Amino acid sequence: MDGQSGRQKTEAMAERALAIHPGCDVRIMPKFFNESSATEILEAGFDAVIDASDPGVS
Repeated sequence: MDGQSGRQKTEAMAERALAIHPGCDVRIMPKFFNESSATEILEAGFDAVIDASDPGVS
């Protein structure tokens, strides 16, 4: 995955998924998954939700 530094993770992951399986239907929803967004994201009817957030720095 060279050359991915600085790109949005949502876009890079969508591109990667389509490279692996060109027939898959990828929909990017670049939102933080939290209490206020959970209902909107989960009710969208997706088969899978990918959390691509980085762990917090301590």
